[in-house]
Amino acid sequence: FFHPQSMLLVVQALISFHSRFASPNTIRNLDYRTRNIFTNQIIVVYPMHIMDEPSSAEGEIENKFDDENQGFKTINPTDGNRHPPPILTESGWLIPKPIGNRLWQKSAIGMQIEEGIIVQPSELVFCHKHRSISLPDENWIPFELGNNPDLLHEIKALNEIRKSGEILILMISTELEKKHDAEKETWAVRWNRGEHPSKYSAVSEMRWIKNNEAIEWKSLLSWVKNVREKDRFAEIMVIDEEFDVTAYRLDIADPKGEFSEEKRDEIISTQISMIWKNKISSGTGNWVDIKSENWELNQIGVESEGGIWLNNIETDWIQWKLRNNKIDPITYLFDQLIEAGLLLRPGFKYGCKWRLYSKSIEKQHAPWLLVPESEAPRDWNAACLAARLSAGVNKKWICAINDNNRWDFISLERWTPGRD
Repeated sequence: FFHPQSMLLVVQALISFHSRFASPNTIRNLDYRTRNIFTNQIIVVYPMHIMDEPSSAEGEIENKFDDENQGFKTINPTDGNRHPPPILTESGWLIPKPIGNRLWQKSAIGMQIEEGIIVQPSELVFCHKHRSISLPDENWIPFELGNNPDLLHEIKALNEIRKSGEILILMISTELEKKHDAEKETWAVRWNRGEHPSKYSAVSEMRWIKNNEAIEWKSLLSWVKNVREKDRFAEIMVIDEEFDVTAYRLDIADPKGEFSEEKRDEIISTQISMIWKNKISSGTGNWVDIKSENWELNQIGVESEGGIWLNNIETDWIQWKLRNNKIDPITYLFDQLIEAGLLLRPGFKYGCKWRLYSKSIEKQHAPWLLVPESEAPRDWNAACLAARLSAGVNKKWICAINDNNRWDFISLERWTPGRD
């Protein structure tokens, strides 16, 4: 069995010999037919390890022929292992059998149909770069960009996941969403490396976004909740203006601490109610004359000049506990965190509202940095900056989102595809 490139050299030699005795039209037809024989018959049946490894090229051949099925000219600098271009259909680009079947069996690329697989433009670019599939023609990228201005970003997002061996199926229709139980906002469903969709369950649902896009926190929270209920990760890839991709994993957070709530209301109704009558206004808060060792409400207040100083939110919270007066949503959030047994400290040094401690400050560093939705980043530039800062000080960044004075929490952490 001859190597395909050797066969092509033999064919070219025959063409050259025949040109001495044949007309120009005959030469042109022979050249076209022999190249089609080479492409459609010899390469297709050549062994798999040659077909799927573009790095094993032993030379480059420039194939130029008119594709009668697609109606345009294919001009593709290729090597001897490059497969022919796909065929345009109403659903996408058809990579026919047997190559299409092999791509599905090996990497679950595209959507399987009877004739082979249907791939979308971003998948076709991946197949061109990593699976030796030719592009339709030299003007194909500009043409597809005219149909989809975000194609370049989608190419980068897909390649970021696929290049590490992860399996990704694009949710391009409601039928696929139903088949894979995906949310309507989900761009693709992911499987771990080596886990084919025919045998394993998906591990995550993914979206990609541009770094300057606005964030709708309530909508994002809803998507994350729905994804996590299926025991899948919710993952987002942020693409910047240099086409660098940073992946993040979102989750529903539930910060809790060890500070008991059993005596909290009793302390407020006894000790706090007595000293509160003599509070002194100080800055944006109040100062009370009590020694720190006698102060029993350890979750709030800081020692200052022989007494305890409480900021404006702590002041509002105590007055609400004593008088049951009306409070704003942020004070409701403060109360929910206090009831969860957490100790709160200002987060000014970390660019957030509060540092949250599950134990006393003497026993641990704050595990969480929290920002309420009203103060949260408005776009992904700012959100990525906040998450990066939190990771740099070994803390988890969380955003509190208000739903009728009941607050939910969403966390944002960097994630590396193919590693965890």
